[in-house]
Amino acid sequence: MGEQEKSREGRLRRLAERRGYALRKSRERDPRSIDYGRWYLVEPSHNYVVANCENLDQVEARLTR
Repeated sequence: MGEQEKSREGRLRRLAERRGYALRKSRERDPRSIDYGRWYLVEPSHNYVVANCENLDQVEARLTR
């Protein structure tokens, strides 16, 4: 992941926090797994997944609508 992608990830994590969510990345390491590389917006008080996204573009779209 490049430096630009890291800064975007940080910006989206802060935006999610301002909206009351936590941004989490799947810990799956097997590329054949269905969860590999996915991002989740989580409601932290109940650890409830609000959105299941394939990439940061989808995360950003979800947070800015």
